[in-house]
Amino acid sequence: MKQLSKIFIFSFLCFIISCKSSKSTANKTMEEYKNQGYTLGVIEPNPESGCGWIISVDGEESKYDPINIESEEFAQFSLKKTTIFFKFLRLRMQNRCEDASPIRLSEVIEK
Repeated sequence: MKQLSKIFIFSFLCFIISCKSSKSTANKTMEEYKNQGYTLGVIEPNPESGCGWIISVDGEESKYDPINIESEEFAQFSLKKTTIFFKFLRLRMQNRCEDASPIRLSEVIEK
């Protein structure tokens, strides 16, 4: 009986600890994301231009053309206008549309 109660208490504590750790990562502040290298932006479909999608960053005039948005890992963000935190690499290639610089997304998190 003692052994069973020890197992129950240990399992219960593990459950409580795991719940608290998942909540802390879900509630990151904007400052924490920026410190980790993320940029806050809004991605939206832009079918009338040469780029299919545009990412606008608040407070910046520059816009970005994510060339790999249709890949499997980012396709969910290509369906509608969405606010995201993203990491990217600038690309040295010809622009597909006039007002946006081409980038390759490396990580995207929906806000």
